[in-house]
This record gives sequence, structure tokens and C-alpha cells, in this order.
Amino acid sequence: MSESLPPRPSGAAPEKSGLIDDLLDVFIAPTKLFSRNLKGRFFAVMMIVSIVSAGLGLVNKGVQYTAMESDYLRTMAATQAETPELTDEIIQMQKPFAIGAQTYGLFVAFPLIIFCVGIMTFLASKIVGADVNFGAALTIGAFAYAPRIIEQVMIAIQGAVLDGANFTSRFQFSIGAARFLPPDGPMGIAGAIARTDLFTIWITVLVGIGIAKIGKVPASKAAVAAIIVWALGMIPVLPALLKGQ
Repeated sequence: MSESLPPRPSGAAPEKSGLIDDLLDVFIAPTKLFSRNLKGRFFAVMMIVSIVSAGLGLVNKGVQYTAMESDYLRTMAATQAETPELTDEIIQMQKPFAIGAQTYGLFVAFPLIIFCVGIMTFLASKIVGADVNFGAALTIGAFAYAPRIIEQVMIAIQGAVLDGANFTSRFQFSIGAARFLPPDGPMGIAGAIARTDLFTIWITVLVGIGIAKIGKVPASKAAVAAIIVWALGMIPVLPALLKGQ
């Protein structure tokens, strides 16, 4: 007669897995991912997501060059209206540095953004009463930002298929309503509408799943926390919105 296995204790430790499995599951099984023990994953995931995303952004520089140049010139034209001493010669002289900063600067910007997403996740978790400590919030933010890798791949595909040289705004690469806005329209409005694109929503959903599973709160509270994080992400575009630019 076979001996039955003892029941698994209710307080069993969360499943552990390899880093590669975790990075794959953030795309295909996020609920399973955030049910695991992810302690100590933050730094490695942040660096992998940042380096791969920024590296692909650097590869996409040629595809996005016209869009970056056009956005820069529009921004400088608005600045020039308020600062007459900013001459056309100065604008043209600064252009290579500005465009270079938009590409090479991603290697610094992405880790900072991921860290900010972690901070916002921590604050939102506290607001809804989720049991998410600061380290766990940073880990949620790092994994949640992984869709930016797919976004860079989509930019490369669009540039190849649709000819990126015809794009005159970075928002025309977005997978959302912002791609249909006039390129010379207010950047603040475009930035706000871009917050509804596929990848931003994807990141927001992942934040919600992470808070629900790690913080052990109902899906309704996790959704509120995710929306708070999404709303806090609107802060960088507020100055342009308030100025009507």
C-alpha cells in the first residue's frame, strides 16, 4: 500500500527560481513571478532591464534621429521665444549634444526611473495598506519596467517597416493615441496622452500585480495603488501642461 505524502504546510516558503526564469515570467506569468521569493533581485534586474533597454535605444538612434531632431528644434523654438539671446547658431551648435544625451543618457536615466517607480510603488502601497517594504517596492518597480525592452524592439520594427526618417516626433513611435497627434502640437498634452500607451499601461498593470501578490491585498486595493503610481508618473509633464507648451 502506497504511503500518501504529507500535506504542504500553509506557511511554506515562496517558490524560488533562477533570474532568467524570473525575467521571462514577468512577460508570460507575472502572477507566478510575484508569488516567488524575489529578495535580492532588485539590483540585478534593474541593471539588466536598464542596460538592455538603453542598448536597444542606442541601436535605434538612427531610426529615431529625425524625430529627436524635430522634437529638439520645437522645444528650442519655444525656449527661444522666452529667451531672445538664445540664437539659432547656439541652438544648432547644441543639437548634437542634446541628441546624444537623449541616447547615451538612457544608461543613466533608466536606472533612475526604475528607482523612482520603486519609490512611487512604496508610497502607493502604504496608502492602500499593502505590506510592501521599500526593498520589495524597488523589486516590483524593476520587474515592472521590463516592458520597455519590448518597446525598444517595437521602435526598431516600426523604423524598418514604416521608415523612421518620416517620423517627426518621438510620440509617433508610441503604441497608443499619442502617435496620432499633430507632431507640432503642445508637447505637454502629447506627454500626458502618451501615459495611456500600451507599454505604460503594461507597466502599471505589473505594478498592481506585484503589490497584490507581495503586499497581500485584494486586487481592488492593488489596482488603486497602481493607478496612484500611474498618476504620479504624470509629474514630469506637468510644467509643460501648465505652461500650455
